[in-house]
Amino acid sequence: MRKMNSLFSHINSFSSDLYIVDYTEYSKTHNTPFMGVTISDVKPDLIEAFYLKNKHGVFFDAINFEENKAALRNKDGKVVKQCECMCVSSKAKNKGWLFLLELKYCLKKNVAINTNNALKQLEDTHLFFKDEMKIIDSGRYRIYWIISIPDHSNIAPFDAFVMNQDQKIEYKKKWGVIIIGENEVEILNEGYLRGAKR
Repeated sequence: MRKMNSLFSHINSFSSDLYIVDYTEYSKTHNTPFMGVTISDVKPDLIEAFYLKNKHGVFFDAINFEENKAALRNKDGKVVKQCECMCVSSKAKNKGWLFLLELKYCLKKNVAINTNNALKQLEDTHLFFKDEMKIIDSGRYRIYWIISIPDHSNIAPFDAFVMNQDQKIEYKKKWGVIIIGENEVEILNEGYLRGAKR
């Protein structure tokens, strides 16, 4: 299995809470210095964010894919479409966690279709990282796919719009992944995450 730092030139390390936003849609209609995906330990005040709660100060790495496009090329040299980012517990002694995050900003009536689209993007990213880049390994990591729709926390979990519990279990069997459809996720320790509403 390949090491993350041999593939990605921009990796940020944290042991704090984290906020992840995507200003792509917002910047089309607002004058803002922010563009695209931003990962920060400071809560943004312009738009809603995905919130990673880290009350135990677990160390982890965050990889913003927009800052690492050179690493995201397929065999033909084309940049592949991917989700927003990946975070990995960086000092786990045993099996650590790794999550892929897809953010969607939309009207309430479009939550179901956007959740479905997010799921597809997470699948595609997972396959690319597993088969072509050789960096996702369910033996080394407990893998989570997170779908966040920051404007609509009141209707989470979002995965309930597109799958039932049996289907989530099937994803775990087939893909080795745990799906969380929430805007707030908590780091329990170096090996586990959980949705804040669980």
